[in-house]
Amino acid sequence: LETFVNTIRSKAALQKEKIDPNFFTLITFQIGLHNALCLYFGARGIWEGKDKYGIAIVMLSEAIAAMATRRNVTSKGLPEISSKSPLKALSDDLTDMRAHMALVLREWEKDNSMVYFEAVPRSIPEEYKIKKGLMMMKPDEFSLE
Repeated sequence: LETFVNTIRSKAALQKEKIDPNFFTLITFQIGLHNALCLYFGARGIWEGKDKYGIAIVMLSEAIAAMATRRNVTSKGLPEISSKSPLKALSDDLTDMRAHMALVLREWEKDNSMVYFEAVPRSIPEEYKIKKGLMMMKPDEFSLE
C-alpha cells in the first residue's frame, strides 16, 4: 500500500486529482492501523514470552503513538475521521482500542516497576522492529496506450 501511495503521488498526480479523497484517507488509515496492530500484537507476544518486558513496554508505547490521530498530513498516526467519512463507523471501536492499549500499558508498567524491574529502552531495538515487506517479483510498469 505504501508503494502504491508513493507511486500515485510521484507519477500520477493528474489521475490522483480524479480519485475520491476518501479513498486515500482509507489507504492511509489502513497503513497506520496495520502498523499499530503489528506493534501491539508483537508487544503482546514478547510480554507473554516472559523475558523482555522492557521491550514489550516500548513496543506497546509505539503502538499507542501509531493509533493517535495525526496532527497534520505528514505526521505519524491515523488520519482524522471527519463526520462525513465512511470510516466514522469505526470511531467508537478506535476509541475502545486506544483505551484498551492505554490500560494494558499502565498494567505492564506497574508490573515491571513492582516485579520485573527491567529497563525500558527509549526506542525499539533493531532486532525487534518489524521488517519491511519483501517484493516477491519485480513490478511491471503500467502505461496507458
